[in-house]
Amino acid sequence: MNRRHFLYTGSAVAASALVPRIQAEDYPAAPDDNTLLGNVIFSADQPGRYAKKAQGHLPRITITKTPQGQTVQVETNHEMNGYTHYIVKHQLFDQNFTLLAEHMFNPKTEPKPVSEFHLKNYSGTLFVTSMCNKHDVWLAQVDVKS
Repeated sequence: MNRRHFLYTGSAVAASALVPRIQAEDYPAAPDDNTLLGNVIFSADQPGRYAKKAQGHLPRITITKTPQGQTVQVETNHEMNGYTHYIVKHQLFDQNFTLLAEHMFNPKTEPKPVSEFHLKNYSGTLFVTSMCNKHDVWLAQVDVKS
């Protein structure tokens, strides 16, 4: 065996013994919804530190039934002031918080934060987020019947 190889391997094994083993129980449990709402994600009922900002950040949802399914229009009553202050994106999630669709805005070319999505015969709770570059993520929900 090559002497250098032996020293290198021995050093690597010794160093790995010093690295602590990280296991799932070493991490804190994920916070429940009550902790997230009003602290990380904001809503009409839980505006947190942005209580005075709620009306300009909450996504407004309009559902229109079509023969192909539903059209979901999302609008946020918010300025699009270049990249200084604007709505970054809208997102749609199903009742399991699986991302269904999203639209990212370009504040240089889109004067209003309005997006439109097409869902095929979706039924259940639909969660919608509106993300502001200064005032975080705002959540609204609506029940959709196919």
